[in-house]
Order: sequence, then structure tokens, then C-alpha cells
Amino acid sequence: MKKKIMLWGLITVMLFLTTGLTACNEQHKIYEDGYWQYIVIGKNTYFPKNAEDREVAIVGLTEIGKEQTSLDVPRTIDGMDVTHIGYYKRSLIMEGGGNYKIESPNLERLYLHDNIKQICTNALYYFYSNNLLWEDGLFPHCFKILYCGTIPFNLTNGIPKIFIYKELYNEINLAEAFHWTKTFLSISNVAFMNNYSAAVNRGYFRAEDVESGEKIPEPPAPEREGYVFTGWYTEAEAINLWDFDTKTEIPDGEELRLYAGWQAKR
Repeated sequence: MKKKIMLWGLITVMLFLTTGLTACNEQHKIYEDGYWQYIVIGKNTYFPKNAEDREVAIVGLTEIGKEQTSLDVPRTIDGMDVTHIGYYKRSLIMEGGGNYKIESPNLERLYLHDNIKQICTNALYYFYSNNLLWEDGLFPHCFKILYCGTIPFNLTNGIPKIFIYKELYNEINLAEAFHWTKTFLSISNVAFMNNYSAAVNRGYFRAEDVESGEKIPEPPAPEREGYVFTGWYTEAEAINLWDFDTKTEIPDGEELRLYAGWQAKR
């Protein structure tokens, strides 16, 4: 009788442990939308608590996404804000369970918006096609991350430098939080401006960075209610139209600003 009780007790303990391990190792379902693979997370928790507590973490690229040389991270997917690049996996065996890592053999530029809260550790690790050798304390650049917002977000170790607007870079205080210091940042040397007083994001439309002798990639056309976009100009008065076949020479630490031109609809 005692043996049966001990056996049933052992079975109960094993079932409990198995259930617990399964729950603790539960992972997100990976969805696909256009270029992106993503998971749905809670705003402050691993899983959403309810339908209103849902955000998106980008965790990979689809096959067509991996073919692209330039990508803009969307602000929303299926009505949910995109707030994280990468995410961690839960595991009882390995602390953090590792991280989702985004891979691409072709990507040259990745543009981020101001909804982003965090780029997770090693999320962009496998963008690098060469050996992962350290260069000035950071991974060598094989592509560029360009942040087009003006609100600092959480950075972690194991990422390449992020290019930001010169104005934002100059505001950073080295005494501030470790996760937003100049160690992880560079000045983007081209800024596209929306060029009207009511524009959000301090008037910025898009950050860009080019090497000496490189042509500036033409961005998507901005939109403004009641107006037609007429092109990008070298001054706010929209006099001289920028020629995107021009090879640029921008001094280190300087910023070229290009301004949107607008014509009122009739």
C-alpha cells in the first residue's frame, strides 16, 4: 500500500513539474506581415493581459524581407504599436532563454520611428555578414540603423551604433542613464525636414547618413493635409531642388538639411 502511495505521489510531483516547466518555457507565436516576422507582447509583461494590453516586437524578416536593402520599421502592425526590435525567450535552463535574432544577407539601412521603446540585446547580431570582430568597442558596421524620432529609447549592449539627428546627439548628457549615451550613437549627416510649423517630431521627417562620395538615398514622399509635395530643397524657402544623382561631400560632424516643398491644393 505504501509503495502505491509513494508511486502516486511521485507521479503527481512529475506531472506538476512537467506542467510548470511547460508553462515557464511557453513561447510566443510568430506571425508574418509583409517584410516582418513579429510576436505580440504585453506593454509591461511577457504576454498581453488583455486585448488592450498588446504591442508588437519585431523578431525576424520574411523571405521577401531578407531580399530588401532598405527597410522602414512600421509604426503599427494589425492595429498594434511596434515598440521592440528583438525580444528575449524564457527558459528555466538558460537565463533569459536567449534572444530572437534578426538575420538579413542584404540589408544596408534600417529606419526606426519614435514608437520604439527598446532594441533588445543581440537582436541585430546576425545582420553582420563578416566575422564578428570588435572595432572600437563595437561591432563593425555592415549596415546602418537610422533613428528618425527625437525621443531617446532604451539601448542595450551587443548592438551597432545608431545614427541620430545632430540636434538630439548634442542634447545627450553623458551623466544620464547608461542606456542612452554617446557610446552607442553617431550623428546622421543628412536630415530631411517636413518644413511647416505644425509638423510633429520637431519638424524632422527622416534621418540619413552617407559616406563621402555616396549619393543620398531618396526617401518616400511626406504627406501633408491640403498640400501637394513638390520635392526636396536645399533651403526652407524651397528655391533649389536637390538632385539625388549628386555625390555628396559632408564634413565629419556636420549635417546637411533638405527641406520639403509644398504647394496648396486647389
